[in-house]
Amino acid sequence: MPVELRYDRFGSPDAKGGPKLVVLHGLFGSRRNWRGAAKALAASGEKRGQGLTLFTVDLRHHGESPNRGPFSLEALARDVCACIEGPAIGGGSVILLGHSLGGKVALQVLQQCPEVVRFLLHNLRRGEDRRLYLQLVIEAITAGFYQACRPALPQTGLGNEPEGGQDSEYTKGAALEGAWRGTPLLSIRGEKSEYMPSEHFEALTNWFRMHTPITIKNAGHWLHVERQEEFVNAVMEGLEVR
Repeated sequence: MPVELRYDRFGSPDAKGGPKLVVLHGLFGSRRNWRGAAKALAASGEKRGQGLTLFTVDLRHHGESPNRGPFSLEALARDVCACIEGPAIGGGSVILLGHSLGGKVALQVLQQCPEVVRFLLHNLRRGEDRRLYLQLVIEAITAGFYQACRPALPQTGLGNEPEGGQDSEYTKGAALEGAWRGTPLLSIRGEKSEYMPSEHFEALTNWFRMHTPITIKNAGHWLHVERQEEFVNAVMEGLEVR
């Protein structure tokens, strides 16, 4: 059962018909991590003369979104699908922008809803007793951590047909590869980050024929903060918002 995600909206109120970006933060992050980058992206879109609307969301068990239900890629993706189809975003075509775990959630959204297509301190709150506590539900995240951090791409696809015919997993993988062949994908990594090695870029290219990989020099895992200008330029060029 999807939970209702909390979100922030950035962009001109009358930006109708322009691209809609849904931003998904990483593990232990929140939508607050993306305020600076989201404002910069919205300003860049306005400067380039095209309305751009961004929605930064808190995934379940993070930020101000509900702390209930399982912590898994499937559950997180269901929440995002429901949010996209809800009144806040209004459905239709969106562009998913995911960081770290958020990138895996974005890939899972493509599988489940192909038609749409100091950070820990932001989860600190002060209770009535004036003590600080984490708004994260660590127990739920811990229980589903390894499942949520598994590879997001299907393990089967064209070229991996099992002996004796196609089983359901192979058929699913082949169908996804066919659907993703025409889906544009922009992946951006920091040069110094160990979370996105070259072989992962290559794996994405095998699934997405319209894959554009970009490496930002002298940036680590938090590239949207460390090299915000270069990150914004890469995203805007990927959107072809000139």
